[in-house]
Amino acid sequence: MNEPRTIAAHSDVTARGEPLCLIEIGSRGVRMLVAALEDGDLRPITRRYDSTVGLAEVLGMESRELAGRVKQIRTIVKAYVLEAVQQHGVSLGRTWVFGTEAVRMLRKRSPEVFELLHEGLHVHDTFALLARRPPPIVPFVVLGVKYEAYYALTTAVRSLPSLVRPGDSVLAIDQGSGSVELAVGRLEETGLTHSAYKAYPLGTRRLTAELRAVGGDCDRLYDWVMAHVDARPLRGSKPTTHTIVLGSAITMLGRIAARRRSGRRLADRYDPAEVHGLSLTMEDLARQIHDHHWGSELNQRDIAAGEFDTVLAGLVGLRALLVRHAKTEFVVCGEALRFGVAWDLASTLSSSKASSTR
Repeated sequence: MNEPRTIAAHSDVTARGEPLCLIEIGSRGVRMLVAALEDGDLRPITRRYDSTVGLAEVLGMESRELAGRVKQIRTIVKAYVLEAVQQHGVSLGRTWVFGTEAVRMLRKRSPEVFELLHEGLHVHDTFALLARRPPPIVPFVVLGVKYEAYYALTTAVRSLPSLVRPGDSVLAIDQGSGSVELAVGRLEETGLTHSAYKAYPLGTRRLTAELRAVGGDCDRLYDWVMAHVDARPLRGSKPTTHTIVLGSAITMLGRIAARRRSGRRLADRYDPAEVHGLSLTMEDLARQIHDHHWGSELNQRDIAAGEFDTVLAGLVGLRALLVRHAKTEFVVCGEALRFGVAWDLASTLSSSKASSTR
């Protein structure tokens, strides 16, 4: 087996634009990214992963419990906005809050609690035109599935500029807690084009439940996933130059592979640079699925949170999708959807500013 390799996420640059802030309300917590565009590359300034107050485990609860969780989330969002403004000099006009599957489910199941979540925020369904015409208050974007897949592809391509070159095609797979999105596109000199996408309600939360339902039998879970995805691969996905995978399960696999290569223990705090651009094979993936010794390498916080089952189920789901698309190797993306959204917004802001000064 070839030695896993990492690829630098960004080239060396000197000029930096104004920072912007993305706050994502997710299934497992609230996340923040403050970043700035530097000569075409997005440079993260700070990231916040520490919030574990998410929506997934309370979506099926009564409105009172759900409303209580939403109030907690709003408190965290306000604290992140304050941090971005006061510590990193981000203006409110360059601050965005957004949500994906968990927020879409909340809006559908409990409209009144959803209203509580976005109280004081301006609700949108896309980021289109928001950078060119920012509203007077912080916007709250509830991304649709198509846009979620597009930003996953943008993250995969734009966070790995030394890997993905103009003319290259990419299959991006983004596995979240609530769903998994696939997108195919090509990087051209004129920009990124996307040609196809698909989403399945097969996030790690559902996969974990199914794994427990079959008594931890990974082969049975694999068969179950194969029966729940399309028999035909996504259009244009087979001949792609690169396959890039995002999500917590694959980044945990990458962290373990990187740790074993370096001999260091797993860090308590996640650092995208630790795994970003790591090249792995289907043999690596299968080995981790059937050799459970890596479970002892998780830190106590991850073990207490039940991460072993979550990661294992996620890896089985990814293996099924990769097999369906006839892939033999793939690259780990350490960045998340926030990166792609931030890159797109920063690029639009930069283009708009350049146009206004001509």
